[in-house]
Amino acid sequence: MRILVASYGELVKWMEKGEIGDSWSLISVVSYRFPESTHRRFVEKVKRSFPYALFLFFDDVDEFTMDMGSRPITQEQAKRILEFLEMIYGISKVLICQCEAGISRSSAIASFALLWKELKELGEKEKAILSWKGKLDILSQEAGRVLYPNSLVFRELSKLLDLKIEPPFSIP
Repeated sequence: MRILVASYGELVKWMEKGEIGDSWSLISVVSYRFPESTHRRFVEKVKRSFPYALFLFFDDVDEFTMDMGSRPITQEQAKRILEFLEMIYGISKVLICQCEAGISRSSAIASFALLWKELKELGEKEKAILSWKGKLDILSQEAGRVLYPNSLVFRELSKLLDLKIEPPFSIP
């Protein structure tokens, strides 16, 4: 399964151009501040383009930027991401991880999905982690930009696999 990182704008363009394949899946994350009417129209477009899609709402905050009004990823949302990965594994050829800018939340989810895939395919944690570290740059090459995975999102996800691994600071 190929894993891609996309911004809201990139995903909308791909859908408008008909560049989404019929065996593609999507994990979409938007902030609670995202206009509801815009999101509703977006969801309808996505449902026509993707056979499998997961929609989540949480803010782009980490341990250092969180404030009283922040709504970070929850453990329940992290579980839903893992369950979604399990569901699409072997069915989906491409997974797009999308957030508003396509830099932080989506790259944390994509980094985790890549690690999860390596664990699933290689079985051994040590081998999977080494393989994962060697493949992270593929995410940024495909995106065409440096990615800065959200550390809080990555940590919440990696807890589910009982991994004590530091999230990548940036993916050049």
